[in-house]
Amino acid sequence: MLLDAVAVAGAAAGARIIVHAVNPPNYRDWLGLALPMLENSIAAAKSSGARVVLPGNIYNYGSSFVSDLREDSLQHPVTKKG
Repeated sequence: MLLDAVAVAGAAAGARIIVHAVNPPNYRDWLGLALPMLENSIAAAKSSGARVVLPGNIYNYGSSFVSDLREDSLQHPVTKKG
């Protein structure tokens, strides 16, 4: 559905916030899938007047991060993605 701009705009109609928390299946084809999905969310936000929230990831905090993450939380990546 997120590759269908009309469907995304319809789902966002009347929304004040759009949480864009999606990834391509199996983390593959980022350019072909992730960017078009994000572009559709941005277009839907523009047409509805909503804001887009794009959560990041927590790989850079490692396995010992605390549940109360803040912008000044220490980062201890332990994997390649971190």
